[in-house]
Amino acid sequence: MSCMPPHAEITRVINCQNQLGEGPIWSPLHQKLWWVDVSTPTLWRFDPLSGATDRWPLPKPPAVIALRQSGGLLLLFRRGHLLLDQLVPGDTIPEPLPLDLENDRLNDGRVDAAGRLWVGSLARDLRSPVGKLYLFEGGDRNPPLRPVESGFTLSNGIGWNPERTLMYFADTHSKTIHTFDFDLETGGLSSKRVLTQISGEGGPDGLTVDADGNVWVAIFGAGAVHCYRPDGKLVRSVELPTAYPTSCTFGGVDLDTLYVTSASTDFHGDPVPEGDGGGALWAVKGVGRGQAESLLPY
Repeated sequence: MSCMPPHAEITRVINCQNQLGEGPIWSPLHQKLWWVDVSTPTLWRFDPLSGATDRWPLPKPPAVIALRQSGGLLLLFRRGHLLLDQLVPGDTIPEPLPLDLENDRLNDGRVDAAGRLWVGSLARDLRSPVGKLYLFEGGDRNPPLRPVESGFTLSNGIGWNPERTLMYFADTHSKTIHTFDFDLETGGLSSKRVLTQISGEGGPDGLTVDADGNVWVAIFGAGAVHCYRPDGKLVRSVELPTAYPTSCTFGGVDLDTLYVTSASTDFHGDPVPEGDGGGALWAVKGVGRGQAESLLPY
């Protein structure tokens, strides 16, 4: 099991100048890529077949995009949620419904193979370990968020191995990627342990798991996407033309393009140096294939 072949082709797909591009997700229904700009609240969509790019202003900073079997989306915001039907250019996205969170706010998430949406949270001060890992149960549930794990500072990427027996979860400020044993039938987590702890510059941001079970994670501040085996061994590092990649996902007809979002601001919200390449959408070819994205059953 490896992250080879060794040669990667890196291209800048769109110079979208996102302040904080995040949450790339490939739609298997429409063969398009979705992502968001958190700091300039915007929903983005890219069609690689036609080259068309669409975007919709959002009323608040977004946290998670989830795909629905109906073809629509669920958007989670830092403290809100919103169901959307299929969007066309020019649509206006309304205000989200509020969510009751006490000392934290939502940040990143993903749908598992059973159609459950997992979402992490972060401390408002970005320092206190009050962040949680939630299940968003939505619908008429009150409350719609059910905490499963806690003690995180800046929750980020979530993913599963192809067998759906392991779940991976990144905490950026502790520079840690956690592994859980995962029960797909019940959604149960157990045997929490450390897959790896990032040394040197940067921290783990968004992640995805490829068809061979390797974990690909954007290292924000270090200008690379790392590839780890399930035993935690680093077997590949793809260096990017920006120091601030934020997240990654596999897309394309054959799921063989690794799309990488990035930021034009650093950890402190300051603009990155001129010429860094931050804020663009990047594509990496020749590094393997991903798994099909799971959908919400509504």
